[in-house]
Amino acid sequence: MKIKKSIWIASIIILLSLFGGLYYYTQGQSLEYSKLMNQIEKRTYHQVEIEQVLYESVMERIEHKLNQGEEILPIEQFFLGYDAYYSGDHQKAYDYYMPISRIGIPNNDNLANVLMNAQLNKICAATGKGEEGIELTYYWFDYYEENVMERHIEIIHTLIGQLLNAENGANVAIDLCERVIAHKASESYPLLSFMKQFLQSLYADKGDYGRALEIGMEELAKAEIEGNHEIIASQRYGVGSIYGQMHNHEYAKDWFAQCFKIPVDGSDKIAYFKVMSAINYISCAVMLEEFEGIEEATRVYKENLKFIEERYIASSEANFALVLANYYTTVGDLSAAVEKLEFAAHTQDIENSGEAYRMDFLSIAGPCYMALGEYEKAIQALEEVVHKDYVMKAEAAAQMLIDYYIQIGDTTNIKKYTDKLQELKSKVQKGINTSYADYAAHKYQYEVKLREMNKKEIRSYVVFLCSIMLAIS
Repeated sequence: MKIKKSIWIASIIILLSLFGGLYYYTQGQSLEYSKLMNQIEKRTYHQVEIEQVLYESVMERIEHKLNQGEEILPIEQFFLGYDAYYSGDHQKAYDYYMPISRIGIPNNDNLANVLMNAQLNKICAATGKGEEGIELTYYWFDYYEENVMERHIEIIHTLIGQLLNAENGANVAIDLCERVIAHKASESYPLLSFMKQFLQSLYADKGDYGRALEIGMEELAKAEIEGNHEIIASQRYGVGSIYGQMHNHEYAKDWFAQCFKIPVDGSDKIAYFKVMSAINYISCAVMLEEFEGIEEATRVYKENLKFIEERYIASSEANFALVLANYYTTVGDLSAAVEKLEFAAHTQDIENSGEAYRMDFLSIAGPCYMALGEYEKAIQALEEVVHKDYVMKAEAAAQMLIDYYIQIGDTTNIKKYTDKLQELKSKVQKGINTSYADYAAHKYQYEVKLREMNKKEIRSYVVFLCSIMLAIS
C-alpha cells in the first residue's frame, strides 16, 4: 500500500514537472516572440536595428519546427513572411502571408497584421495581383478596430498610398477613406481627422479642389471651436497647400503665415506643420516675387526644426534647401543657388528618394542650370518634369523649354512643347472649380457660427447656406 502511494506521489511530481517545464517553455517562447515584436515595432517606427541574437534565435526555433513537420502558429508564420520580405524574396513572403492574410494574429497589438497587410499589398501590386491586393485591403479596413488604426496610422497611410500607383488607384483610396469616416465608431477624433486630411489631399491631387477645400474648412472650423491646436496647424497648412496647387499663391501664402502664429506647446506635430508652412511660404513668395516675408519664414523654420521628430529632419532640410535654391536663382545669386542644390542632393539622395521629391529637385535645378548656361543638363531635367504627372511643375517646365527653343530658333521643339503646354493648361482648368472653391470658403466662415447656434437656429441657417450656394453657382 505504501509502495502504491509512493508511486502515485512520484507520478504526480513527474507530471507537475512536465507541465511546469512546458509552461516555462511556452512562457519563454511567448516572451521571446513579444520581445521580437517590440524590436520590429522600433525598426518600423524609429529605424532601430533588430537584435540579431534574438532574431536568429526565433527564426532557428521556427525553422526547427518546420523541419520536424510541426504545426506553426500564425505569429510564427508572420515572422517567416517578414524575414522573406526583407530578404527580398517576395514570392516566398507572399506564400507565407497568404494563408494567414485574413486571420487576426493575437497578442501583438495588431502590428503584425498591419505590417503584413501593407507588405502583402505591395507584393500584389508589384506582381500583377493588384486586384487581389485591393480586395484584401477592403477586408482589412472593415476588420481593423479604430484604436488599431489610430495606433498604426502611419502604416495605414502608407497602405492607402500604395494604392495610388494602381489603375484607378486614386478612386479606390478615396473610397477607402470615405469608408473609414462613414463606418468607424468616430469616437477617435484624431483618427477621423487624420483620415479627412488624407482624403482632402487625395481630392486635391485628383483636381477636385472644391471638395478638398470643403473638407479642410469643415475640419478647421471644428478644431478652432474645440481649441485643438494640432488640427488647426495641420489644416491651415493643408488649406494653404490646396490653394498652392490651384496656383493661388497669394491665398496660399496667407494660410501658411497663419500657421506661424500657433504656439508649439511641446507638440512635435505643430512644430512639423510650422516647418512645412515656412518652406511652402517661401516657395509661394518666390512665385509671386514678393520676398518681404522670407526672412520671417526662415526664422520660423529654424526655431521649429529642433522640435520635430528626428526622422523628418533630413527631408525638411532638403526641401528647405530647395526652396532657397529657387529663391537664389530668381534673384540671380547663382553660386548660392548651386550650393543649396548640392546640399539638397547630398541630404536626400535623389536617385533613391520618392518621385515627388525628385520632381521638386529637377523643377528647381532646371532653371538654375539654364541660368548658368548649362543647357544640356537643364533640358534633361526639365524634360523629365514635363513628362511626369505633376501638372503644375510640368506646366512651368514646358514654358521654360519653349522660351529656350524660341531663343535658339528650334521650331520643331517650339511646337512640340507648345502643344504639351496647351494639354497641361487644359488639365489645370478642368480641375479648378472656382465657384465650388468659393463655396467651401464661405462654408468655413459660417461653419463656426453653425456650431455656436442652438438647435432652433439651425434650420434657418441651412436655408441661408443654400442661398449662398445658389448665389455663387
